[in-house]
Order: sequence, then structure tokens, then C-alpha cells
Amino acid sequence: MYVLSLPESQTASTPFVTPPRVSFGLPADLYQVARKLPMDDPTFITYLRIAYVATQLLSFAIYFYITMVVSLADIKCCCLNPDALATI
Repeated sequence: MYVLSLPESQTASTPFVTPPRVSFGLPADLYQVARKLPMDDPTFITYLRIAYVATQLLSFAIYFYITMVVSLADIKCCCLNPDALATI
């Protein structure tokens, strides 16, 4: 079995954020942050709900924009090439 070892100059440039770090470290870090949030404060809960709705609307807007761009690109493609409609 061949083991790849990096030269000493490249080991210092390896990224801190690696896939295992994201998979295991990020949820643990977020859990620690969530434990410190004041979940018994009604004002904070209201702000948290507003933030949740805002992120859902943002993700829907991004989805709608990408869908619109793709559908317009398909329409332009079919308009430029009338034979493309016959193949559909």
C-alpha cells in the first residue's frame, strides 16, 4: 500500500476547514452558540422567528431567480434554433 506524504513545505498550507471539520466540528460549535441564546426571552424569540422567515424568503427568492434564468435560457435557445422545438 502506497501512503502519500506531503513535503514539509505543504503541510503548513493545508486548510483549517476540512470536510471532517465541517461534518463534526461545525454542528458542535453551533450547539455551543445555541446554548448561550436566551430562549426564555419573548422579544428574542420574536426576532428569531423574523430571522427564520427572512432566511426562508431569501432562499425562495434565490430558487425563483435561478429557475427563471434557466427557463429564459431555454426559451432563448428554442427561439434561436426553431429545430430544437421539433426534438422536444
